[in-house]
Amino acid sequence: MGFWDWLMGVPPQERVAPARRQSSNSSGLGRTTVFGIQVGDVVSYDEVDYIVKNKLTYEESGFYWYDYMLVDDTTGRSCWL
Repeated sequence: MGFWDWLMGVPPQERVAPARRQSSNSSGLGRTTVFGIQVGDVVSYDEVDYIVKNKLTYEESGFYWYDYMLVDDTTGRSCWL
């Protein structure tokens, strides 16, 4: 078990190369990690549901990281994850 698997709580059966496994989230059901968030998804944080409105991708020296803009449609409040 690698550090990221432990941190993200990935069960052993999901620790295969992404190119070789079939997505269990294609039906909208199943487990999603922070690495699978897409624009239009709903993210719950502190008992508030936010819609992912934007995704920024950063790359430096072959390393990638992401920022997500979350918006609460009822209050208009937004934050970045």
